[in-house]
Amino acid sequence: MVKEDSGKNMVRCIVLKCPLCGQQRPYPVKNPDAPLIQMRIKELGFGEHGIIAHGGSPEEEFREKVWENRKVMDVDKSLVSKVEDKQKKKKWGNYGLDP
Repeated sequence: MVKEDSGKNMVRCIVLKCPLCGQQRPYPVKNPDAPLIQMRIKELGFGEHGIIAHGGSPEEEFREKVWENRKVMDVDKSLVSKVEDKQKKKKWGNYGLDP
């Protein structure tokens, strides 16, 4: 699902992976280094997953670990569309985005 070339069918994403369950979540971004994007994904994105999948909001130290292990990669546009169309609780999954 991850391709090396950045073609028209690819979307630049920040991919987070939960170390507890292994599920992944690609976040489409134009600029992965933008501070506001980083804060939003780190705080809201993974925090939401922790509450839904693991019963509570993860500690700041745990969020930092997840953020440090993030990957910036080009992801197939059709996969990103499928993820974005899912209901909030279903956006994390096993998408095979490990490089």
